[in-house]
Amino acid sequence: MASTLNITVCDCGQAEVKGLMDIQQPLYCDKNLDNEKSVVENYNFYVTEEPHAIWKGHMCMTWVKQRVVTGYFFASYDTVDSMSIQTLSTIECQAMVETHDCDGNQMKEISPNLFSYKASPNGKGTWMQTKVEKIKNCVVQEITLKKDCRTCPITSAFGILTNDSNASSVITHDSTIIWNSPTVLEDEKCALKRVHNGTGLIRKQLDNHLKLVDESNQLEFHFKNKTIDFCSHKLYKLLNVDNTYIEFPEKQNKSWTLLFNKEFSNCLNHESSALSKCENIDTQKFKISPYSLQIKPFNLEICFTFKTQPTFIKTGCTQKFAIGYQKPESKLVYNPNTYQITDGYYCLEATKSSTVQISNCTDEKSQQWLLGMPHHDKLIRDEENQPLLAQHHQFINDKTVERENILEKEIKQIYCGNLQVRRFLTLMLAESNGLMAAMANSLPLCHRLKPNGKHLIVQKCKPLNIEVAAKQTKCGYEPQYGNYTVGRDGYSLHPFHECFWKDGLVNLNGQSYLWDPTKQEWVIQIPTYHLATIKLTTKFSEIEDNELQYSLKHHKAYEAGEVEQLNVMNELVTRIREENADSLSSMIINEKIESNFWNLTEWTNTFQSVFIIFGIVLAILVTTWVITSFIKVHSRQRRNHLTEFALRLNETRRNLMNTKLPENKTAETNV
Repeated sequence: MASTLNITVCDCGQAEVKGLMDIQQPLYCDKNLDNEKSVVENYNFYVTEEPHAIWKGHMCMTWVKQRVVTGYFFASYDTVDSMSIQTLSTIECQAMVETHDCDGNQMKEISPNLFSYKASPNGKGTWMQTKVEKIKNCVVQEITLKKDCRTCPITSAFGILTNDSNASSVITHDSTIIWNSPTVLEDEKCALKRVHNGTGLIRKQLDNHLKLVDESNQLEFHFKNKTIDFCSHKLYKLLNVDNTYIEFPEKQNKSWTLLFNKEFSNCLNHESSALSKCENIDTQKFKISPYSLQIKPFNLEICFTFKTQPTFIKTGCTQKFAIGYQKPESKLVYNPNTYQITDGYYCLEATKSSTVQISNCTDEKSQQWLLGMPHHDKLIRDEENQPLLAQHHQFINDKTVERENILEKEIKQIYCGNLQVRRFLTLMLAESNGLMAAMANSLPLCHRLKPNGKHLIVQKCKPLNIEVAAKQTKCGYEPQYGNYTVGRDGYSLHPFHECFWKDGLVNLNGQSYLWDPTKQEWVIQIPTYHLATIKLTTKFSEIEDNELQYSLKHHKAYEAGEVEQLNVMNELVTRIREENADSLSSMIINEKIESNFWNLTEWTNTFQSVFIIFGIVLAILVTTWVITSFIKVHSRQRRNHLTEFALRLNETRRNLMNTKLPENKTAETNV
């Protein structure tokens, strides 16, 4: 038994109106709204030159030189010379300026602007004592101070002293500087200086401010569309830099410019119709009409046009061109977007022989012509160049944005073109098949579109679920639902008749089906061929920046600016003055140690003194020894004499005793 396929069909017999669809293009596709009108203007660029105050001040410096001499037992000495800075207060500095007194010593006049007292201790040492000697040194010097504007930092030969423009003193780097603040007269508060002049194109921006682009000098100025009266001038104030202004000269002086060929770096001469070296001469000057940008030679009633070659004619630009085509009057203009001189079809180009010729503007190598000659005054000071540098950066940044805007504009044009094609396709589909037109515009199922002037009527049909069978005809199997078949859109019903589907393949709810006689069912078909497409990048991969591996490691030394470097030089110069020396070591070292312990002369004198003392001591010792020895010898001799006397006396006594003893024995015997 044959099976059926359940599908959804749309019954539009009593369609319900749901609303209207607008198929008009969006506003940004209107080319008339994107028509930027450019105006060619000569301009002067000014900066305010505020009063440059220059006045005198005084710098005070004091330092103490100290000598410490230590004496030792053997008459040697160690000497330590050192120096220490003493910072003066503002009051002390003022007193020193008035009295020229340096700790009781009168300073000497070195020059009309310099007074100083400089001395060094020269004390000698004392044996086995420590002596300290101090001497104070002073310098008072008149210096020049400068302030470039009323609120600018105060500077001197030693660098920036202070950012406070109202200060009257400062203590910096071992010195005290005092001054009386200068007064500024009212008539000195208004001064303008013209830094640059040129030619550019003015365009009005979306926020109603104006932009002047000087392509030849790579400068760009943004300013408000409102003049101000300043220093007897009518000026436009720039938005990105303070105290900078743009002025447009009077009409009789501004309606001319040079046409500079960027490739050959020369200017167009309307007398010879060729390139020549850029000069401020009438034959190279051109008028550019403010809004039409039509090109005419300066002070001549002739027009620049193309005939068989680039020529200047006096017919009011009404002749027809004869270069392979016939065209009525066509003004030759300057295109500010492509920087071409063109009539809309042909462009002006220069050759290597300095002549000019006509070429097709579709050539990718069409030459560019700039308004005005690139120039810059090399004598301008660097500080006056800074505002121009800001305008140059503005030009470079806007060039990047401009290129992005060109891409955005081209994408928009492509999109608007696609919208236009889609609009026409929707109208044609709505005329032939409203359901297909609705599906092409992503409307819900069973909606259809019906043309109605500039709009389309949106209708909703009734969805029905039906079972579709197959009926074999001479053209093959075709879908059948009662007396109806499915329309080619896959959703509508039409009266059945043979060969409505001639290819065997049928569209049922947007899918392709083929009847399989074997299985007796509708089988969905898979495409075997595909539409040729290009591969698009779906996502750019992220990059983990490793710049830190190549950059210098952060250190506080890198935070110091150029001013700090100048201050370091200032400190070195201060050391030179204090030491009166011309060597690097004397500029850096403020302490000197001198030892006389190993001095040969000192040691010779010491040995002489030691030998003399040793001789005296030795003589005393020898004399003492001699006297002691003499006394000892004399005592020994006397003792010997006494001993001998005692022995003799004892011997005599013994002899006497021996003599008397026999006599006694004789007497006793006699008795």
